[in-house]
Amino acid sequence: MNINDIPWGIPASKEKQALLNKEKIENIYLGQGLMFVPPVEAERDYNKYLIWQQLEPSDYPLDLIRAKWKAGDFYNSATLDTVWNEIQKEQFSKGFRTPEAFGDFIKKQSNETFEKLYQIDANEVATMQVDNLMQALRSVQKIVPNLMNGRTIDNVILPKKYKYSGHTDFVQSSKDIGLDIKIAEIPEIGIDGSQDIEGIRQTFEQVRDEGWLGIMIDQEHNNNASGFDRDEAYNHELASLLHEFKDSIIYFGDNAYKGLKEDILEPYPLMQLLVYKGITAFHYTSFSKIGNYRWTPSFKNILASTPGDLAHTEKLRWAFNKIQRSEWIWATADGAILMKELVNSIDFQWEVRVLNQYLKYIRQGLEEWLQGTGLEALFGKWTNGIFRCVPPEVTKKLNSGKKQAITVWDRINIWPLGDPETRKFFLESLGK
Repeated sequence: MNINDIPWGIPASKEKQALLNKEKIENIYLGQGLMFVPPVEAERDYNKYLIWQQLEPSDYPLDLIRAKWKAGDFYNSATLDTVWNEIQKEQFSKGFRTPEAFGDFIKKQSNETFEKLYQIDANEVATMQVDNLMQALRSVQKIVPNLMNGRTIDNVILPKKYKYSGHTDFVQSSKDIGLDIKIAEIPEIGIDGSQDIEGIRQTFEQVRDEGWLGIMIDQEHNNNASGFDRDEAYNHELASLLHEFKDSIIYFGDNAYKGLKEDILEPYPLMQLLVYKGITAFHYTSFSKIGNYRWTPSFKNILASTPGDLAHTEKLRWAFNKIQRSEWIWATADGAILMKELVNSIDFQWEVRVLNQYLKYIRQGLEEWLQGTGLEALFGKWTNGIFRCVPPEVTKKLNSGKKQAITVWDRINIWPLGDPETRKFFLESLGK
């Protein structure tokens, strides 16, 4: 990746480019979850991986994600363009766009999209469209007092290694408007998928004993914190803990990579367990992560909540409805239609499955290629993200000399490493 191609939208990228120019650094790996179109040279090893998994390469062709882009370009779904154009043609044929920008139309579309994605009954969920994570957290901040007799969120509970700006910015912006809000820490998920549930209990007890109300922002399928996904064996223990502290802790699942870590139409076991146990839980799904949808058309994200002991269905929907107009200010009927149509598109489902397999190939390859470096375990069974975090000592090693492989805090973007040439540079920087 040429340093002149760094998107200006990436935080601190101007400063980063100045540093790269000054130090004459030759290469850079972009973070922020950006995906890149694989080169033809990646096909040989990728197809070998598919055969090893007893899959047919013709069922998962990389040509599918090269449909409209050349190797090295930022990936954007070709299916999105097709579906969007079809929506536009239909709308223009009517002479006007669908008018229900703030009404039940969008709510119905979002509910059905969420139901399809997570295989959960739409009657068991309330949803709304949001622009980003910050807006999702703001919405929860406004909804919770309506569910908990006016109580406001005092604590944001995060893993100890969490460094992404979205949640910490939320805390700071809350302080800026006069809210007394703090960050409480819990143990992060470990390299083997384990998590210290007793350590989480201690934090929950502190929040409860102080009479506070906390929101636990969970990342079982997100690699912004420790970089590892939680072993599902811990789900029952965590769900029981959340039920025990249901009057003091609100659960918020940040499901950023839905479809890139499993089939796009597949439930999250923990989510189903929370519904079963009657735990009020919020879930944020970032559609921008599924296919680099960062520009127009407006492919919105969804904030959903499942009703539990604190919020029976009607009360929950009333709380959502109370704030929906101000929060839906950027929502459009077209955006809601686009999400629903894409999630129901066989072509889109297929495209995401190819992305999924390609990322699995890179992860498996990294584990193999890094044998003997001491880093192989970092890319094992519980590493499923587009980018991940690495220990500071690894960061220092990778950033030594005149080449940079780490970007945005301590993240490493693994997507380009399917390219043999890029991988060669990466491994050489490690002394492999």
